[in-house]
Amino acid sequence: MAPARTDEGFFTKDNLLSAVHLGLDGSLGQGYTFNGRFTYLHSNGTPESLYARAKQQVSLLLELRKPAWFLKGSELLASGAADFGDVYPQSWGFSIGIRKSWGFVDEDIPEIARYRLKYRSRRW
Repeated sequence: MAPARTDEGFFTKDNLLSAVHLGLDGSLGQGYTFNGRFTYLHSNGTPESLYARAKQQVSLLLELRKPAWFLKGSELLASGAADFGDVYPQSWGFSIGIRKSWGFVDEDIPEIARYRLKYRSRRW
């Protein structure tokens, strides 16, 4: 049973499966942070249609981020992902980019300090 194509995209009707998903977030020093995701899928098909041999799939994702010095609140990104196995078509991809977080001018001030600055001059 191969993945079916619908208007929503690819999916598989398998419901006799087990999966292991692992994630790891961390920092490498000098402002670099990363996250990695690993998923292993073991599929036996459906109760009505068992596979003669179980199908397996591995999905990987690795993302690396670094704050950008030239634009406050932004970070540079690089990521790569891959899928390989019997359930979905083998594929891979990568991306590079920049992400900007928009917020208040004083976004580096902790929340309690911002609260004190806002209300310290008021008299009740």
